[in-house]
This record gives sequence, C-alpha cells and structure tokens, in this order.
Amino acid sequence: MFDPQTGLIPLFVRATLHLLNSFTSIDTFYENLRSIDLVDETRLRPTWDAYFMQLANLAAQRSNCMKRRVGCVLVREKRVISTGYNGTPRGLTNCNDGGCSRCNNGRRFIGRWREAQAIFASATGLLATTAFIPDFVDPVR
Repeated sequence: MFDPQTGLIPLFVRATLHLLNSFTSIDTFYENLRSIDLVDETRLRPTWDAYFMQLANLAAQRSNCMKRRVGCVLVREKRVISTGYNGTPRGLTNCNDGGCSRCNNGRRFIGRWREAQAIFASATGLLATTAFIPDFVDPVR
C-alpha cells in the first residue's frame, strides 16, 4: 500500500514492471498504456507453442556442434516427453574439441554432410525417451 510518509519508492522496489513516461503529454502516455494491454494473458504467459519453442532454444545451447546449434522438444498433449540437441555420439571427440573435420577445417560445409559426426537433435530426443531401458547408453555427452 502507498504510504504518504515513504512515498512511492517502496512500491517501485517491489514492482515487477516499470513504466517510463517519455511522452510529451499525460494523455499520450495513457493512450499508449491502453494500446499495449498490460493485462493481456499472452503478454503475461507464453502460448504453448512459444513455451515449447523457448525450451527447444534452450536445449540447442547444449549442442557441441560448431556449425549449427539445434534443439528439439518432443511433446504429446502439451506435455514434454523429451528434449534433445545435435551433437557427436558418445565415444567420439566433440566437435568443439576438434573431433569433427567438417566443423573444424574452416571451409564451407555445403555438400559435405558425410563428414559430419553430429547426430540430429530429434534423434537424441527420441533416444533419450528410451532412457528407462536397462543398460541404455546415451549417444550424446
């Protein structure tokens, strides 16, 4: 609550949203506030598609491929089943450690897919779903 003795500072510290009035009139400021619709649910909470895409982007950050980082999220009925990212299979030297000649020779990679050692993000996601199988070996470090 606002306290006349302490002013607005305690409220500003607790606020999760700060608005800066850079408009020339208060009417213009209020007009712009109405146009951005601060209570719109899509502003406060991402859609399912946006949520899953953000998870895929986060998974891509785990990739060890130096040419392209790709992530995937396997979803069924709005529930995450598994995530994956592209990278070298277990037992091979990671691309970012010099293991993939395609990634480390500095040349263009068009038409040189056979040299790549990384496996697809979707493949690692699918393989991770089998993690409950005894003696399963994760193909990506």
